[in-house]
Order: sequence, then structure tokens, then C-alpha cells
Amino acid sequence: MKKKPTRIVSEAKEVLSKDAKKIISDHQAEVIKPSGGYAKAKYSRKDPKHRLVFTTGYDMLQYTIAVDEFIYKKYSIGSPLELKVLLYLFPIQYFAMRDIKALPIRQYNMHLKTLMEMNYIEVAIQAKAGVASNLYGLTDHAKKIVKDYYGYLSGEKTLPATSHLNPFKDPEATRMDHLREKLMAKLKRQTETQGNKFRKFFY
Repeated sequence: MKKKPTRIVSEAKEVLSKDAKKIISDHQAEVIKPSGGYAKAKYSRKDPKHRLVFTTGYDMLQYTIAVDEFIYKKYSIGSPLELKVLLYLFPIQYFAMRDIKALPIRQYNMHLKTLMEMNYIEVAIQAKAGVASNLYGLTDHAKKIVKDYYGYLSGEKTLPATSHLNPFKDPEATRMDHLREKLMAKLKRQTETQGNKFRKFFY
């Protein structure tokens, strides 16, 4: 007897792997969107078919598992906290010393002076009253890191083919780096089939 084709909602088809789809097909399961009648259908003894609910959204940070490490390596970022600080400060644009002190980073030996020495922060307005009265902002280097991060995470930017621009192609790149590179290539492919999910609506 010929098997009926498996019903999988389009949103799930876009992201499920071939292996996952095969398992679903082999068990004649269905992948459906959430609905009010789902719970009743799933637990009905008269209808034992597997119905798997697929929830869309909650995927904005899905590829941070690969993109974060790419940015760390590309810009020689020593600690994940450095990137987190830049991501926090970028939307603010300009800030005072007190704003930096309000961040939970001092226990990691990260201060205004440290961030300036790392070429992340610079003086935007030099106050006569001293450093505590200065206005600060991110350096061009720091801004480039944040823009690159969002560019790759949104799928807008493509991984460079050369090792001096792509640390995942470096001779010293690890097996994990190659796996991360494959994930970022997958992200890029998804932008071609789900464009409005990424570039236009990411930032």
C-alpha cells in the first residue's frame, strides 16, 4: 500500500533537515501549526497519528552559536563580555562614566579605562571638569564590530573566501570552526528562501 505524503507546514519545511523529515515521514507523522483543537487531536485514542506542533518565531538568535565565535576570532575579541558590552552601548551612542559604572562588568576587571585601551571607547566631548564629566562614545573599530555582527547574524553579509578575512578558513581553524562555517552557510541559504525573516526585519 502506497504511503500518503507527509503533511509538514511550509515554515517547518524551510528549516527541518533531511534526516528529520525522513523520520517524520517514516512514522507518517504530521507537522502542524498550533491551534485550539491541537491538544484534543493529539491525545485522542481514536486517532493515534503523531501530530507535532511547530511554533514559528523565537529564532532571531538561532545562529549566534556560530556568528559569535566568528566575530570573536575575526576581531581578536578576548572575552564574550566585550562583545556584549559593545552590543549594549551601540544603541545608546553616547554615554557618561556613570553609565559605564552601572554595567555589571567591574568584577571581570573591565572598566572605562580598560575599554579605552582596547580601542572600544573614545572621548566624544572633553570636559574641563575632568574625565568623570567627559562624554564618551564607541570608536569606529567598535562600531564596525557591532555592524558586522548584525550583518552576519541577519544573513546580509557573506563569509569571505580568504583566510585573512575568514578565520574559519585559517590553517589553524578547528573542526568546530568548520562546523560553524557550515552553519553560517546554511544561514545564508535561508536568507534566499526566507528573505523577510532576516535582512529587512532584523535591524
